[in-house]
Amino acid sequence: EGQVSVAEYLRLDEDEREGKTPIILRIDEHSALRRYNVSSKVVEACTEVLSNLRTLREWSGLFTDQPERLKEQVMQELAVRFEKEKNALESTLNDEKQNWESEHLTALKQQIKERLMQLSGN
Repeated sequence: EGQVSVAEYLRLDEDEREGKTPIILRIDEHSALRRYNVSSKVVEACTEVLSNLRTLREWSGLFTDQPERLKEQVMQELAVRFEKEKNALESTLNDEKQNWESEHLTALKQQIKERLMQLSGN
């Protein structure tokens, strides 16, 4: 049962093709199903035609994996940029927080000192 249709055969990888015979199925004039083996030259021609068709579709914009590749590339670039901006923002916020805490701690210490001085009567 190594017979497969030409279309199926063309979708297979080289390794998967081993042991399989590409065939064309046809119903003859007596309504009997006929199987015709396809030569390697016909398979090569079909492969070339498919390649050319894919190229034409890409040129016309009907079929291409370029948008998916471009989308993936843009997503990766955006992820890297987002991560850098996020890290920079976190660093800036941490610096501002430390400055704010330092300023308020200094002011609080000064207020406590003044209050203690008032309470001590000096």
